[in-house]
Amino acid sequence: MAIISTATNPTWRKSIIQQLQEQQRKTNEPFESVIQTCVSLFEKIDSLQREKSNSSSSSTTANCDNQTLSNPIPSSSSTASTTATTTLTSATNSTLNDRIQSLQNDLKECQKCIMEKDSTIIELNTKITSLMKEKNDLKSKQTDLKINLDCMLDKCRAYEEVINDLKGQNTCLIDEHTALQILYDSLKNKFDKLNQQYNDLVTKVMETKAKDAEIMNEENEKMIRLQQERLRKQLEDDANRIMVTSNVENDSVNLIENPVTVIIPERPRINFEPHNEIYALKFDKKTNYLSSGGGDRKVKLWNFDDIKINLIQVLTGSNASVTSIDIFEEYLVASSSDYASRVWTLNDFRLRRTLTGHSNKVMSVKFMSVNNKVVSGSYDKTIKVWDLNRNACMRTLFAGSSCTDIANRDENFFASGHIDKHIRFWDSRIETSSATGIQLQGKITSLNVTNNGHYLVAAIRNVDKLTCLDLRMNSFVQNYTADSFTIGWDWTRLCLSPNDQYIACGGNDSQIFFWDFSSGKLLKTLSTDKHIGTIIAVEWHPKGNLFASADRNKNIVLWS
Repeated sequence: MAIISTATNPTWRKSIIQQLQEQQRKTNEPFESVIQTCVSLFEKIDSLQREKSNSSSSSTTANCDNQTLSNPIPSSSSTASTTATTTLTSATNSTLNDRIQSLQNDLKECQKCIMEKDSTIIELNTKITSLMKEKNDLKSKQTDLKINLDCMLDKCRAYEEVINDLKGQNTCLIDEHTALQILYDSLKNKFDKLNQQYNDLVTKVMETKAKDAEIMNEENEKMIRLQQERLRKQLEDDANRIMVTSNVENDSVNLIENPVTVIIPERPRINFEPHNEIYALKFDKKTNYLSSGGGDRKVKLWNFDDIKINLIQVLTGSNASVTSIDIFEEYLVASSSDYASRVWTLNDFRLRRTLTGHSNKVMSVKFMSVNNKVVSGSYDKTIKVWDLNRNACMRTLFAGSSCTDIANRDENFFASGHIDKHIRFWDSRIETSSATGIQLQGKITSLNVTNNGHYLVAAIRNVDKLTCLDLRMNSFVQNYTADSFTIGWDWTRLCLSPNDQYIACGGNDSQIFFWDFSSGKLLKTLSTDKHIGTIIAVEWHPKGNLFASADRNKNIVLWS
């Protein structure tokens, strides 16, 4: 094995060489004695061969001399000596040959071991070469890693500078936040004081309004009694004059208009499918048209006779389902699920106003006894009062619950029904709910007020009944129920007859129920195979001689 200079080698190379030398020493140590023995044997063999050569040449010389000096006929003693010498030489040669053969075998074994050691040395040299290559690769990787490390250190220094800048900015922001927090605390204290003052003012206003309402109710009752007394006296005077005139002229003249005569319908006259879904019905007192609204985003006006119904006009403009309809004089207003309500004129069927501002579908819209004031209730938990002349929202009232229907008493006062089981009463001139809100047993699906404004009727889901509330006394006066009556929709609409004598509402099993308003007695139940599913809306004609009903299966049936 070649000796590797370590003068310029690094420490790891010295370590490898020392390990290899130590391994070679341990490998050769068992065979050193054998090698020395072999060397000594070879030396002895060489010396014996030299001795043999010398003895052979001496013996040959002696024999020649004896033959020359002796007689031609040898003697017996000479013959014996020669024989002994030959025998001794043969024995010695045989012993030497055996030893030589043994030594040669040992030599072969030693040579074999030496060859194995040489092979081991070659393998170790190969490993050293491989380790040197790996060392060079590791050195190259170390160089690359050192370069990457330098780059990372540069980035770290840059990031440290950024962090120091951010720390400075953060310190500034903390100082600003502290100043703003101090300012906020001072403003909050001022706001709390102002809010307390506002609440005190609201409480005083509410108390004042409640007193004003009580005074107004008393004055209204006095005025109504005076009007009724004057009307009674006027009617008596007119009747007396009529009797005198009929006696003198012998002619019968009736100057008192007969009150509306309402009949409970008995049979279906006409049925048709105006929309893919139906949500609203409304008769027009002036034109006798039936208006319907539904899922096709249209309001349709219908005229009818005894055998057929005719489509008069389609009012477009809504971008979603039409949910309710109201008519006052020549104006029609309809709410929609597209968060808006729209106003059309019935003389030319033109869209005049679009009332936007709600953030969820509008479920109900009503005129407030005048043609320029509208109130709308939405699922966004607000109620808005609109001025049609300015096309603007006058008031936004926050109810706290999704509104399903609205019923108005006059130009300023109205009630709203909600899915949180409450009926709330409002004065459109102020922005707060009155203190006479009432909680019922279930969701309010529909509201209706009597013609004199004294009573409010509500449809209540979950408990499946109608209830009547005296608005003057703020108390319940009557419930309307039936064994098979169930309200199947969150906006199932009830209706009062034009003379406030009857109440009608649709049920969940295609039946229509009629109650006496005063006694709460169930008078009649109507059903027809033209209706399938829940009756969602019913409507009485203002003249009292016609009745309409609509179900969720797209059908409208006219009854007489």
